[in-house]
Amino acid sequence: MYEVMARRYRPALFDEVVGQEHIAATLKNAITRDRVAHAYIFTGGHGCGKTTMARILAKALVCQNGPTPQPCGVCPICLDVAAGRDSDVLEIDGASNNGIEQIRLLREQAAYVPTRARYKIYIIDEVHMLSDGAFNALLKTLEEPPRHVKFILATTDPHKVPDTILSRCQRFDFRLVPQGKLAGFFRTLATQEKAAISDDALEAVAAFAEGSVRDGLVLLDQLLSFSDGEVTRVDVESVRGVASSEIVAGLCLKIAAGDAAGALAVVDEVASRGTNVGDFLDQLISFGRDLMVFVAGKNEEVVSAYGPARQTLLQLAANTSLETALLYLDVFTQARTRVRSRALSNPLVSLEMAVARLAGLGGVTPVAEILQQLSGLPAANRALPVRTRASAPAEPVAAPAPEVPLEPEPAPVPAAEPIVEPVKPEPAPTPEPAPSVEPSRPEPVAMPFEPDFSDEPEPEYEPMPVADEFVPMEPARQPEPLQSSEPAQPSAAPAAPAGSLTLDEVMAGWSKILDLLTDRHPADMRHIIKLTPEGVEEGAIVLAGTSTMVDAYNDELRLSRLRECAADVLRRPVEFRFVARKAKREAPVDNKARTQLARHPAVDTVRSLFDGVIVDCQPAAAPALEDEADSENEEDA
Repeated sequence: MYEVMARRYRPALFDEVVGQEHIAATLKNAITRDRVAHAYIFTGGHGCGKTTMARILAKALVCQNGPTPQPCGVCPICLDVAAGRDSDVLEIDGASNNGIEQIRLLREQAAYVPTRARYKIYIIDEVHMLSDGAFNALLKTLEEPPRHVKFILATTDPHKVPDTILSRCQRFDFRLVPQGKLAGFFRTLATQEKAAISDDALEAVAAFAEGSVRDGLVLLDQLLSFSDGEVTRVDVESVRGVASSEIVAGLCLKIAAGDAAGALAVVDEVASRGTNVGDFLDQLISFGRDLMVFVAGKNEEVVSAYGPARQTLLQLAANTSLETALLYLDVFTQARTRVRSRALSNPLVSLEMAVARLAGLGGVTPVAEILQQLSGLPAANRALPVRTRASAPAEPVAAPAPEVPLEPEPAPVPAAEPIVEPVKPEPAPTPEPAPSVEPSRPEPVAMPFEPDFSDEPEPEYEPMPVADEFVPMEPARQPEPLQSSEPAQPSAAPAAPAGSLTLDEVMAGWSKILDLLTDRHPADMRHIIKLTPEGVEEGAIVLAGTSTMVDAYNDELRLSRLRECAADVLRRPVEFRFVARKAKREAPVDNKARTQLARHPAVDTVRSLFDGVIVDCQPAAAPALEDEADSENEEDA
């Protein structure tokens, strides 16, 4: 039965593991010096030798000639470990045995001594797939296992392993194998297989392996079955289903030359051959990466391109700046992200957008080159002219033009002297008066029915006098525009009218005070609407109302707002005093009736006509309820 190359050429000794010499040396020294830990964790990409190294370490510890850094590989224990049938070396798949019950069973079996070997070794592959409960069950045994138990954990995602597990293990990070070392290893295996394969094909296989030995061996095994004769680079690209190296190189040359039409024609050819757009973008990203690292470091060993693409890269690098290489890489990466996220229904559009953009830009000029060009200019050209409002035109004059301030002040006229008449400067533009901004009226708010004061009695007071005829309100005075010839002076406070404040003046201006308070602070109207001026005592306006209203408005913030509005209307500082009055109790009004009244078409028409705000709505006055004490007195009478 045929055995694939990945299994047939699996390393059996530490020194045979490709590209992991640092780990092999550490483990061999630990065995030689009897410093083997009770738990190890191997991390790294897939196919780089983690499980292989774990099996070699297990054979080195349980070999009949060991512990030894060079297991014999011929004793019964070594043969059983290599075949995976030894009862003392248990290899567990963490992806399929990730439950807490499997880990509990492992913990119970670990207490028993090994059957014939020196140690009982547990190799848990893909350990990051264990559940949280399984990790917790493994924690204590992993920290203090029996003397005959060793743990070797392997994972490709160490960030998914809890820190409590990582801290109890010696960690070894496996590296991806460099492309040159992989190509040499594959050449050795091809020689042993007596297969004809070109150097370009080996470089292509190593490039597609991307540091994974197993992936390269699988591809090499497939190529040996595909080709009847010598395996070439074209065979590798055909088997992998990607665009040829010539197409990648030709597209990059057309982009560098700014030939957008030719570059899009190459994209159309790639699409017509059925090449996957994502794979082609991966090839372009790899080419952009190689261009970037070669331009930055001039080191060919870090370049992964092969065949014609490698030659084109070296040709482009001579005339490409690092900024341009970074631009190529960034644009191709963005296009690949859009294809992967399926941002567009047709992924070919993302590729065409990237190619057209790069071909149209024509490269990027480095910042250092721009600064060097600027430094070579004359000083007069580097200084940018700044034209101010009072600057004169650039014309030769006999005498310097006088400096014109933005806001000139009157100054004494100097005596006339025989001087050359200067050129008149450009007159400073007169500042236009700021457009008057009409204060925005507040939006209608919901009727403030909270708190409910229906239980509080209303004060008894005489009705406010009403004028016999309608007197329209005076229009608000607009501020006069500032004069540009004189500096603005602070406006003086309006002088108070002669004489003391009277109740008639208060009643005459009370409606204006309420209107001004409504415009500035509409929320305060719910408290002031039921307070009525009753008199003037010692220059203070006395407002009467219920005790609840008096307490609600006896707030310093609301009081200061009322003082401000009253002072603006009455043209003098004003103080207020509040007096609570006992009032008859009216029948409570249902809020539902008030809401229906507020929604009445007539009310809405009036509100729209006057552009007003509904503060409160009261139905027709209900018959007053006499005080209980008065009713009892009447009954007694």
